Amino acid sequence: MIVDLNWNKEFAKVREGTVRHDNGKHKVYECPAGYLTAGWGHNLEAHGVEDSIAEQWLRADLQAAQDELARNVDCWDSLNNARKCVLIDMNFNMGYGTLSKFKRFFSALAAGDYDEAAVEMEDSAWFRQVGPRAEALQAIMISGELG
Repeated sequence: MIVDLNWNKEFAKVREGTVRHDNGKHKVYECPAGYLTAGWGHNLEAHGVEDSIAEQWLRADLQAAQDELARNVDCWDSLNNARKCVLIDMNFNMGYGTLSKFKRFFSALAAGDYDEAAVEMEDSAWFRQVGPRAEALQAIMISGELG
């Protein structure tokens, strides 16, 4: 006989508790036994995260990065899909607070000068830190085509 786990789920939600950010999202926290935990008692160190959950997180993070760019980048609608993908990856990787400081990069994008935008990508600590990833994005920025 298979047990219906709904009772256990609700019981655990009440008894385990969780830690949340101000926006209501779950926070990774240290449980009383000292393990990194998320949600309602999911021991990240012992159990990790299934690919399906990690992919949901990635999709949500990429969507949030895209939404943020669409709200804040004036030339967003003029960019083709490949160049939007470059910006989404950069925003996902470094966060909009850092990306928004790339003033000359955004000026070049607004002017449609993608070669110059690619040069401006190089003029950053981000480019030096991520190396081949940045070089691949730079090539896409220049060509306007996903590789």
